[in-house]
Amino acid sequence: MKKHSLAVSLFALSALSPFLLARPVPSQRTDSQQANQKPIVVVVEHTKAGLRYKVDSQSVADLLRSLSVLEQERGPNCPVIALLDPDVPLEWIWGVDGIAGKAQLTNVRVFAHFRDTGQMSEILLLPAVPYSTNPPAR
Repeated sequence: MKKHSLAVSLFALSALSPFLLARPVPSQRTDSQQANQKPIVVVVEHTKAGLRYKVDSQSVADLLRSLSVLEQERGPNCPVIALLDPDVPLEWIWGVDGIAGKAQLTNVRVFAHFRDTGQMSEILLLPAVPYSTNPPAR
């Protein structure tokens, strides 16, 4: 009896496997779709109450949850543009990138934006080096 039910199970699995393997994954996109894709814009502002996050112009309480939902909708390679006010603590340069990584977003660029001048500067996240007054050349 057990051999029969195992054989039936294997037959059913083999019959369904093309459908299971061919199922489209919504977060997979072609390179051309990703290049034309609207980026996720994350703004981090420093307020008297602490940090405030906006994702695509909407205030959010849980940045990780918001980014995770967008990753499911747009895919892991969707561009993320993080704009930090200059008065945001320095560790948040890596914080936004880290939270986006936890949400499985891999295409993150971080900028300091200066409202008074209307300018922004990209902050490149390079590998850490040991503390030294004479760091190695790039």
